[in-house]
Formats: sequence, structure tokens, C-alpha cells
Amino acid sequence: MVKSRAGYRCQDCSSSRNLEVHHCYYMYGREPWEYPLDTLRCLCRDCHEKRGMLETVLRAKFADLRSDELEVFKKLISNSKLAYNRKAFFEFLHSIGDMDSDMDQKYEEMKKIKRFS
Repeated sequence: MVKSRAGYRCQDCSSSRNLEVHHCYYMYGREPWEYPLDTLRCLCRDCHEKRGMLETVLRAKFADLRSDELEVFKKLISNSKLAYNRKAFFEFLHSIGDMDSDMDQKYEEMKKIKRFS
């Protein structure tokens, strides 16, 4: 079902080779088929490996945060994905970590673009 929903393409790079199903999280005691469909992604083997490593690094970095700080990230991502154009939102986030970027300009651009454009 996951591969079919993705049109038999990797949801990260669009490859149609070596497709696998990625579980975005695991819960103790749950079988692989007991997860909601929207928590599964169709990825090629290379993207699956890359994503697994990235998620491990993120979990390690988040381990240092308090629960209330994690809640801020949850709200930022959830609310911004609903309110802003996805591409503009992630360009803005990328600009935060780039010292040579004009973060204020990216923020203004993000606000101007409608969510569903």
C-alpha cells in the first residue's frame, strides 16, 4: 500500500529502484503492519539508509532538550506546515543555520507565499 500510494517512486529522490518501506518511528510491542499508513514512507535503499542515519542524529540532538523545548519544535513544524508553503518554510529553516543567508528576507518571502501554491 505504501509503495502504491507513492506511485512506486522514492518519496525523497523519485527513484523507482530498490524500493523499501520506512517506518518513521517504532513503538515497543507493535508489529510492522500495525502503524498508521501516514507514518510510513516509500524510499529507495540509498534514501532509506540516509534517512535512518539522519533520524538517529536528530534523536541524539533532541535528547539534550527538555520536554517543553521539544514541544516548541513540535508546534513549529506542525503549525508552519499548515500555514506556509512547504518549500518556502524549509528555505527559511535552512537560512537559520546559514550565517551567510538573509534570514529576515527568507522569513518575509515565506509569509507572502500561500500554503497551497
